[in-house]
This record gives sequence, structure tokens and C-alpha cells, in this order.
Amino acid sequence: MPARKLTVVGGETVVFRCVVKAGNPPPAVVWEREESEPLNSSNDGVLVISPASGDSQGKYICKATNVMGSTEAVALLIVQGEPNIIVSPISPVSVTAGSTVTWNALPQVTPLRLLSGLLRRILDPISNR
Repeated sequence: MPARKLTVVGGETVVFRCVVKAGNPPPAVVWEREESEPLNSSNDGVLVISPASGDSQGKYICKATNVMGSTEAVALLIVQGEPNIIVSPISPVSVTAGSTVTWNALPQVTPLRLLSGLLRRILDPISNR
């Protein structure tokens, strides 16, 4: 079964529900991140992530298990946000006209399409006038 994808904006509350339609005895439902320990979720298969952040992004796996076996479903969480760019040096720099200036810019959040246009305007302000 393909992963279900959910895209949210950073800071929002995310609610994943894992609904088990059958099972005798009733299965235990557990949420976990890919390759990690089980997460705190309710007994009814509800996982709440609040607030969503870049660290929240990734695969979430719901596992339902009883003595007869187990099954799982995968949810993919994508967290979007406004780019936060650090440009160095932070203090003013004096240069001679015609000389080359290099700045390092580190995006802390993607999407990259937004960053590329913004970086062009920051890094080459003269040609963007």
C-alpha cells in the first residue's frame, strides 16, 4: 500500500488516525517513526503532532498487531515553512568598486524554489533593480 502524504505549514497541529476495521482479538495499535521507538499515541490509534516543524517531517508507521499477525500503514508528513536565511558576514563590509564579494547564505528551511529566487535577489542586488 503506498504511503499517504500530508503537507502542512510549520506550527500547525497534525492528527494521524489509524483505523483498524477488524481483528479478533482486537489488535494493539502503535505509531512509530521510521527506524525508531514507538511514539506516544492514544489507545484508539490517534497520533497528535503539535506543533509540526521541520523535525516532524518524515515517515510515520502505524502498526496493528494481535496474536494472529500484524499489518502496517505508512503516512508521509511534509512540513513547509517560510525560508529563514542566514547571510554572513552579519556586519557591514567595505569593498572597492569592481571587486568581487562572496556571501555565504544558509537556508534553514526549504522549499528550494522559493529560496533560489530570494537568494538571487540577496546575492546580486544590483542586477535585480
